[in-house]
Amino acid sequence: MGNCENGEGSRAAEGSDSVMRRGGEQSAIGLRTKLIGLLTAVLVVISAVFLVFTYDDQARRAETDLLEKSRVLVTEMDAVWDFISLNQSVINYTAAGDYDYKGLHCAIAGKSVAALFSEKSDYSIRFTNLNPRNIYNTPDAYEAAAIEGFLAEGGPDEAWGFETEEDQQVFRYVRAMDVSEDCIECHGEPAGEIDATGYPKEGWKAGDVAGAVSVVVPADTALSNMRDAVVANMLFFLAVVASMALIIYIVISRLITEPLTALRSSFSRVAGGDAGAAAAAGCPPTLSGLPGEGALARADRGVLYSSREVDGLIEQYHSMARRLEELYGSLESQVAERTDQLSRANAELERQRRRMEEINERLARDNQYKSDFLAIVSHELRTPLTSILAFADLLAASIDPDNAEAARQLEEIDKNGAILLEMVDNVLECARIQAGSETL
Repeated sequence: MGNCENGEGSRAAEGSDSVMRRGGEQSAIGLRTKLIGLLTAVLVVISAVFLVFTYDDQARRAETDLLEKSRVLVTEMDAVWDFISLNQSVINYTAAGDYDYKGLHCAIAGKSVAALFSEKSDYSIRFTNLNPRNIYNTPDAYEAAAIEGFLAEGGPDEAWGFETEEDQQVFRYVRAMDVSEDCIECHGEPAGEIDATGYPKEGWKAGDVAGAVSVVVPADTALSNMRDAVVANMLFFLAVVASMALIIYIVISRLITEPLTALRSSFSRVAGGDAGAAAAAGCPPTLSGLPGEGALARADRGVLYSSREVDGLIEQYHSMARRLEELYGSLESQVAERTDQLSRANAELERQRRRMEEINERLARDNQYKSDFLAIVSHELRTPLTSILAFADLLAASIDPDNAEAARQLEEIDKNGAILLEMVDNVLECARIQAGSETL
């Protein structure tokens, strides 16, 4: 009985293996490894996107901060310029009301303040135009390009960007300076006329672009702060991502991989392990007591790590195990019943065989009796018949030849006797054939 059960277990295992082979080769990569790889790839992509986004955001913030600082400086210089321009009447007239030009006009004041500010800081502020009265106010390439853009119809009124000067990153800001009504006295029409400062007028009109104010701000500190902010944000993001990845890994392991691993172990035991061992020991196979039922129980895994899908799968497994146990028990009883039925059928067949042998033996005896009887009867008939024929021949030889009636009667006796003798010989021949002494 144990051998039979082991055979069943072996066939079940072979069937499982054949199904695996038909379905394809078993994957060499586990679910946990795939999840880790997928999670790592997703996190790398997210980190790269976050790095690009953070760097771009911090760069824009640094540029915006430098731009606002430059605008504030230019606005302050415009305020100085406007203050001197509005107070020319106070500066150039005495208390008695006499005109006394002091040479402190808006351009001198603005450029002087800009020079003092630039001397005492890392910032550089200067006023420039394409045709300066002072050669020191000649624009560089960046400023000239900006002013040409201001002079174009519909052009902007400010320009900015990053440049490298003497191996140092700087932020350049240039804003257009428009001609106001206060500027017409020294820079208006007629062009070429000498103004109060001793320079020929440019012939500008109100609203024309007179030049530009240029600011150069060191950008190394701002860019360094930007990089530090990017690194800090990236480290914080990586810490958060790593924590989330660890939590996701633990949750997935507890919710999916560990229950599936335990379920796989239980399936392996059902396929060819504990059930076959129980059968080899002569015991009926039981599946409900296999390891994994308690290990897979929801109470053991806790509510936190339980899920409806996994719990349903585990419940289906236990239902299948119980059903298999019932089938094993039912199969054993069916095998015993079929074995008993087969034994009874074999006994009945043996009884019928013996009865047929008895019938055959009786038929053989009867046939022998018949053959012997026919042989004896035929032999006993042939002897007197032969004598009759002999006596008929003797009578035929001794009668008068003229006695036709007697001759005819003797001829009939001889003819019918010959026929009868041939029939007796045929009967004897059949008897010998049935006895096996001759063949046809």
